Amino acid sequence: MNAGQQEREQLAYTPEEAAQRLACTESWLRDQAKARKIPWTRISGSVRFTPEHLRWILDHFEVAVRPEPTPKKRRKRASAPKNPDAHTASAGDTPVVSLTAKVPRRRREYQERAAQNGT
Repeated sequence: MNAGQQEREQLAYTPEEAAQRLACTESWLRDQAKARKIPWTRISGSVRFTPEHLRWILDHFEVAVRPEPTPKKRRKRASAPKNPDAHTASAGDTPVVSLTAKVPRRRREYQERAAQNGT
């Protein structure tokens, strides 16, 4: 082994050196290590990454190739229940249901109180 190979095969890398080797930012590495999402070691109170840690990061953040999407089968929509009281639209035979608004709670309470006092 020559001196150049020995320099590249360090035992542990600083976050800056590891970021250069992984082509990512140092802050991303520090954030991931702080959140304990990636392996790291503490040497003399400093965060360090071993070559095994770097390989783990590369393996676990690899994006898998997606298979070809299969065409989805269209499901038929359930038809509206037949209601003899429902109106039909002029454009077709689709039933149209008339909706009525709910009476607001305060108005309903006022009407109930007025009915009690009046009778």
